[in-house]
Amino acid sequence: MQEVEITIERVLRVIWLIVWRGVLGGLVTGAVIGAVIGFVMGALGSSREHVKIVTSIVGIVWGVIWYVLVFKMALEKQYKDFRIALIAR
Repeated sequence: MQEVEITIERVLRVIWLIVWRGVLGGLVTGAVIGAVIGFVMGALGSSREHVKIVTSIVGIVWGVIWYVLVFKMALEKQYKDFRIALIAR
């Protein structure tokens, strides 16, 4: 396995993937999850304050889970002229 030089261009490609997938995917999935939870809790008669607390907690947990998935995607991706590999010492 040949190592390649770590350049700004390569670093920016990885950062861009993490940022756009993290933000866009997080917004879309977070909005859907929040809407479903809000709808169900509202239908069950929960107060707005209770819905805010629950959706905030779920949003934080989902955000952490989502970013773990995004980093996994970044590690698995085949970039134009390189890929990221985890190599045992």
